[in-house]
Amino acid sequence: MDLSDFDGVRAALHPVARLLDGSVLGYQAIREGSVGAELDLIFVRAALTCSVAIRPPILFLNLPVSALVERGAVQSLQELAADEDAPTHRIAIEISEPGSAADAAGLGTIVADLRSCGFRVATHDGGASQAGMLGIAELRPDFIKLGPRLTSELHTSHPRRALVVSLLSFATHLNAQIVAEGVDTHDDLATLLDLGIQFGQGAHVGEPLAMPSLQGDLVAVDFGLLSSLTVDSFTPDGPVHPNQLVTRHPPAASTVKQASLPHALSSAALALQAEHDPQRILAVIAEQLSLVVPVDDLSIYEAGPDTEQFVAAFATGPQAEQIMADSFSMSVGLNGWAFALGTPQNLGNAGAHPAATTIPNTPFEHESLLLIPLVAGDHKLGMLNCRRMGLNRFTDEDLEAASLFGHTAAAAWHNAQLYEELARRAMTDGLTGLFNSRWLREAGEREIADCRRRGAPLSIVLVDLDHFKRINDTGGHAAGDEVLQRVADELRRTSRAGDGAVRLGGEEFVLVLRDADAAGAVRVATDLRAAMTKVPIPPACLGIERITASVGIASFPEHGSTLADLVRAADVAMYGAKREGRDRVKLALDEPVTVPRSGSAVA
Repeated sequence: MDLSDFDGVRAALHPVARLLDGSVLGYQAIREGSVGAELDLIFVRAALTCSVAIRPPILFLNLPVSALVERGAVQSLQELAADEDAPTHRIAIEISEPGSAADAAGLGTIVADLRSCGFRVATHDGGASQAGMLGIAELRPDFIKLGPRLTSELHTSHPRRALVVSLLSFATHLNAQIVAEGVDTHDDLATLLDLGIQFGQGAHVGEPLAMPSLQGDLVAVDFGLLSSLTVDSFTPDGPVHPNQLVTRHPPAASTVKQASLPHALSSAALALQAEHDPQRILAVIAEQLSLVVPVDDLSIYEAGPDTEQFVAAFATGPQAEQIMADSFSMSVGLNGWAFALGTPQNLGNAGAHPAATTIPNTPFEHESLLLIPLVAGDHKLGMLNCRRMGLNRFTDEDLEAASLFGHTAAAAWHNAQLYEELARRAMTDGLTGLFNSRWLREAGEREIADCRRRGAPLSIVLVDLDHFKRINDTGGHAAGDEVLQRVADELRRTSRAGDGAVRLGGEEFVLVLRDADAAGAVRVATDLRAAMTKVPIPPACLGIERITASVGIASFPEHGSTLADLVRAADVAMYGAKREGRDRVKLALDEPVTVPRSGSAVA
């Protein structure tokens, strides 16, 4: 929005409102001219001055990353807010897309600085791509702006609807609020409400609001009317005073038609958004599908791009057990045919189709079949099969409804997979692929509580590579990283199913051995120490003949009753092994080593 054509208008305030009833969430500050690379303090002051008069719950300020990375920029914003008596917790700094890699790298620091000053944070949808979602997850914003690229013609674009549902579910995981931009028509409003979007901004949202232009005043107007009204048109008859607001009567509230299908799809979207687990969400898909298109039974196949195989992920009905045991090539059968086409199919006599194959150990039956490819953006997830016994049992309306549901289901399923991947990354060491210290903190206490409840033992094996600094000094950090990765491979080979292999940090590793007493842990640690000496040495590490490790062991309940106690006891034992000459295994003292509860032994 460019305000340069309107004399005296420095900033505009555009209402952000609840789509259902028009109640105002806040106002978006619109600047004169385009967003620049520098911090426009005049614009910020104008927006703050105007907002003080109306005290919106939230004032959204769109600022470029390049401006925010300037030295003292965040402090300047805080000082301006204080000067204008505007509480920072009512200001959401909307971060524009970074213009350079350097700007992008500084985003985390910027967000931390803003939050320390009390500001809220908003960001854009990132095109709903996987990379965009990962970036949003790292920022953990309070608001996510859904741009016009996604909201335009949303009511006619099934892929865009699926992306919006995916973003909405993702925002729920992050405790962020979605705000849709460009809500300019009744169709936009109705579609967004159907999808579960609560807030938006645009020509069809909220009543215009203006401040009369007096000599020397900063002026705020709602930009929704600027295309047809000049600033003079807002000036009321009679005397006016600085900061006096003029409101125009909003148009009569529009009503949204609630057809049964949109209502069912909306309910399904909300139910799917509430589930975050990729496996459990399949059961929700099955449950919600029955409310959209009743079926006799269904199956969901997951596509494995690496294996080129369909694997049954969920099934209902009398043949569910046989279906779940089946897997087949993605290039054969009705599923392979429909998956390759990428479009939903209605087969009135599925068995008569040339591509039809049979599932082993299932009888031949006359059945009607809807084949729905599950696609989220550019991610082809799998196939949804909807069955009714008998011939020609599905209508074209059933196919359309199942197709619409498929977009929503695919978006939610992919979003759950993405959320699981984000959670996995948060618990995983990036170099070795082992669990990290965060996992140890969260899972360790759960494991101890479980062992306490069952009366079972648990042991901690702490491994520290001897003289690791020499590897980095002689071969460089690349050689050091290679050694750490090979050591991690040995830990994976040594650990049993159910154990946890952790990189604690640097050259320190931990094995969490479930149901292993001290004697069992000593056997595992002894084998591991021996395996370390056989880890190949990178050629660049001249003069280093082999890798050795000092290993400390502590067991529950003999050496401690908490994770911190056990790690500390194993740490003391490990340093004892180093003092005794390294390359050896040492069990903790019989007396428990207790860690003060005010501290943490796991970093």
